[in-house]
Amino acid sequence: QTSFLCQASVCNPAHRRSGMSSFLSVIGTFFVAAQSQQPNVIIITIDDWDAVEYFLPSAPAGTDLNGQQVTYLDLQLTNIEAFIAESVWFRTAYSAAPVCAPSRFAVITGRMPSRSQFGIERTLATSSGAFGTNVSLGVTKLYDSDATNSIPYILQNDATTPYYTGMIGKWHLMSGNEFGNNLGCSTLDSSANAATYTACTNFLKTQGFDFVDAFYNSNIDTNQQFSHNPEWMVSQAQKFINTAINTEQKPFFLYFASTLNNQPDVEAALQSFTYTQSPKGTLTGDDIPSDTEMLDRSTIWAMGQAL
Repeated sequence: QTSFLCQASVCNPAHRRSGMSSFLSVIGTFFVAAQSQQPNVIIITIDDWDAVEYFLPSAPAGTDLNGQQVTYLDLQLTNIEAFIAESVWFRTAYSAAPVCAPSRFAVITGRMPSRSQFGIERTLATSSGAFGTNVSLGVTKLYDSDATNSIPYILQNDATTPYYTGMIGKWHLMSGNEFGNNLGCSTLDSSANAATYTACTNFLKTQGFDFVDAFYNSNIDTNQQFSHNPEWMVSQAQKFINTAINTEQKPFFLYFASTLNNQPDVEAALQSFTYTQSPKGTLTGDDIPSDTEMLDRSTIWAMGQAL
């Protein structure tokens, strides 16, 4: 028994239709078997997903959004259709925030982003706080007691049925200096470094995750070393699930946060980079994501263009 929760997170209003087909392959790769009476949980967060007609049953009425017109795209997305057919829709559920880090904070903690300890401290450091907590990308982070009261941390440390917990993909909940640890994680946004990557993923393991890989600290800056790598993320997700079921023999909690469809350009990612390029460096050995059964990048791009 596996529970999926899907959230479309908005970090940049400039949505990129071309990346949609790339993520469809990601959803189609999850095959999960139950190992106990406890449910397995996979949270999938998709970045900057366009509004499509499939979402209309749970969308607010109308197409006017604060003076901007919302256009629901008519796309034939067979994997999404299959996913919806097996799903329970929560039609009056709302995102806790319209931007990236605050909405992710809410998903990970189950609390409103205005309760962020780091956000409260940063707000009071610069104002009286009379107008409430500053809820923004820069100050809504997973910090101190928020980390140890998060959903993955609590599940991981359950006294009766501890979960095997994992994080794959984009995080965006680390402060600029990693809460005074000065690990340099923000440099991974544009430059690959294996040592820094290890230090940053190890830090996340202190916040409730047993497994952290295919990790992106934040939005990917345009660079010549790597870009979106959905194959890597799917491969590591499969590795995590296999470890949970076959080695740890525990129920699992997986937070899977796609970097698509945010920056950089999806066309460049698919046509100018390979699946061995990552912020970890050039992938080798078991890290090479050749086990996903995903379509090759040129085919995915052609499908996106056809849509």
